[in-house]
Amino acid sequence: MYVFKNVLFEFDKAILIKESTEELDKLYAYLLENDDVFVEIYGHTDAIGSKMHNEVLSKSRAKAVSDYLINKGVKASRISWYGYGSSRPKTTNKTDAGRAINRRVEFKLIKARLFIYIYSK
Repeated sequence: MYVFKNVLFEFDKAILIKESTEELDKLYAYLLENDDVFVEIYGHTDAIGSKMHNEVLSKSRAKAVSDYLINKGVKASRISWYGYGSSRPKTTNKTDAGRAINRRVEFKLIKARLFIYIYSK
């Protein structure tokens, strides 16, 4: 699992800020060169706010990253996205520093495997 270090959003929104594109463009370039690689994107929030709001926000942010890659030219079929709200913290939500760490978007690269099914009677 990789954590984007500089993929940031407007406060309490799923709108990417301009500085986020540099890191996303690196992922895009990698996916462009490796068409047998799929990506899963995971959105997370801190524990401030309601559970429902955080789940929706985390899904929206993961989708925003997915949409960015699709708009650049990655096939939608190569991307999956999920939102976990505040259910999977990396550290405490009791401090500002901890909450900042928990507000993140992660991704996992998956190399496609070819499965061949042989039917015999």
